[in-house]
Amino acid sequence: MRIPPPKKRIDTPGSVKVMVDKIVATPVLQLADVFPPFAWVFGKGDLMHWVPVLNHFDAFFQVHVSGRSDLRLADRPTPSEHDEAPQKSVKTSAVPFPTDPLLWAIRASIVLLENCANRQVYNSGEFLGDLLSADDTTVALDALRLLSTATRRAPGSRGNKFKAPASLRSRLLSLCGDVPDLAADAVRIVGAGASDQNDADESSEPVQIFGVPVRGEPRRRTLIAKPPKSGAASMASVAGTRSTSNLGKIHFVFYCPGGSDPFVGDLGAAGRRVVVETAVSENAETETERYATGGETNKQQLETDREVTNRLAKKHGVPYALRFSLFARARLARLESSTDATTAFTATQFRLLALCVLLQSDRVSGVCETPFEDDDETNDASSDAAVTAFLAAERPEVVAELFRSLRFGSPERCGVPTEVVEASLRALAALAGDRTHATSTLAAMRARGHPAILTDLVSQTVANLASSPSPPTGANLARLNLPKLELDAINRDADKHVPNADALVALLSTLVTTHGGCLFLRDVSLLPSLTPLLKNRNPRHVHVVSHAVHVLEIFMDYASQASAAFRDLGGMRILVERLELEAEDALVEHAA
Repeated sequence: MRIPPPKKRIDTPGSVKVMVDKIVATPVLQLADVFPPFAWVFGKGDLMHWVPVLNHFDAFFQVHVSGRSDLRLADRPTPSEHDEAPQKSVKTSAVPFPTDPLLWAIRASIVLLENCANRQVYNSGEFLGDLLSADDTTVALDALRLLSTATRRAPGSRGNKFKAPASLRSRLLSLCGDVPDLAADAVRIVGAGASDQNDADESSEPVQIFGVPVRGEPRRRTLIAKPPKSGAASMASVAGTRSTSNLGKIHFVFYCPGGSDPFVGDLGAAGRRVVVETAVSENAETETERYATGGETNKQQLETDREVTNRLAKKHGVPYALRFSLFARARLARLESSTDATTAFTATQFRLLALCVLLQSDRVSGVCETPFEDDDETNDASSDAAVTAFLAAERPEVVAELFRSLRFGSPERCGVPTEVVEASLRALAALAGDRTHATSTLAAMRARGHPAILTDLVSQTVANLASSPSPPTGANLARLNLPKLELDAINRDADKHVPNADALVALLSTLVTTHGGCLFLRDVSLLPSLTPLLKNRNPRHVHVVSHAVHVLEIFMDYASQASAAFRDLGGMRILVERLELEAEDALVEHAA
């Protein structure tokens, strides 16, 4: 949705205006060819300066994303004699999907939102919701990352003004609705056996984080459905619990209202139905050989997530209102069945990022216009009721599983990717910052060995930042005259641990604003762990250090003993030395 121009005149810095004019003058379809990946080099930013660029992207989304039948999952699987409904006026999926331009625009928007104030003006949630069903998993995941960035609370803040359409909230619930069940299964498994360490080292079962194996060969598992709830939307939100067999099975329980569907045809009699299908072949290489000779099984393996959804919807009579719920089950099952750990944990990223967005956004009043008269994603009130019920429940088991992902994300455990660690930290911050879940979340965080896990993570993060290379700046940059490729490599190495550090400081910023959070940080031994970060003068880490100083300041205001402990740890000496060096750098820069 187009952002209106600001009512007051805003003075845009010259370097920003030059870049804005260049981007706006270039068609979005050509941006990926004309410009390198967008990088932030403008200091402290204001999103109001970049409104023309965001509107430029929105115009592109309106033409190439809005109303596409493939993104709406409105393709007709096969012609049906029962289908007498008139064709709807929607954009056909035969139009090539502009993957590269979309990725450039989405990633540029993420960079802008991460580095600019006034991110509440961003208003493209409806388009990004459509992209969650893109055939390209990278596009869908980047769209979810952009939503997560747009809804992210500023450090120290407990509010967010992002409004999500009901259709988007329904899709987010479909992606993260089984998170509590996966976490509850892990709690039962750990509680029934020995410690996590014994489970990892002595048991034949691999350690699982949100249902994805961390170590050893992936074990096959299936989904076991819970008793159904009433109502179609409620039925779609039932995730079920998991055993340790038949990985890659789609198990989908839903209530069919009967009658006719404009995209499937005759739905048959009303009633409860269960879909149990294999989402991925047992052996991809063997099946590829079978498919070369006409084998049917591998045809299913080579299908896209959308094609699998359309086939199952036609076969089992899944109404259009539940199509994305089935699509989400198919996509997540196919991802987590991958033998590649990074690909398998992409399913966990989808779940955790969707949970973050759902927790940090508010519902838009009214409904969004859609190209379908019977688009129950927006018009069915039971869908929004399911979202409300999901958000109202306490989630201590989710907190415990998030801490397990942090524990197994440490280098010595070598299993959980850094992207999942970052998403876990963001999810903890979202739960702790949500008024409904704050009390139960803080209580769960103080239980078991969770403070020790966060202590180790803070210390490890500070050490990783300290060991990162520091790129030259100012006179040193001119004197060294490094090639651009070498300088880019130094910057990449310096930025390697920044995303996790940002997420960690955001969690600390959320915790330090409450009494219960400060008690937890006292258990974490925050001062000894975080104070060494003040020595870090890497120019790529300035914003992390700035937020850390803010956390320490609030924490010392809360506890009078913390100020004395800070001095005893040498904190005052570190700050004085840093101020002297920064003053010298400022004088040298001014003289130059």
